[in-house]
Amino acid sequence: MTTASPSQVCQNYHQHSEAAISRQISLELYASYVYLSMSYYFDHDDVALKNFAKYFRLVRRGNML
Repeated sequence: MTTASPSQVCQNYHQHSEAAISRQISLELYASYVYLSMSYYFDHDDVALKNFAKYFRLVRRGNML
């Protein structure tokens, strides 16, 4: 027996609610990718702000919860 993936299940949400939730998820993912990118940038050997890398990793982790 196979089940439908969660994205294929209809929950009868109002179109505006579904669009708002989708937009919020997109923004959260975008912010997570930006924080991850910034943490990698500050983790380079030629960048003098090593604690910034740690900070952005922590912010990203908090953003994912």
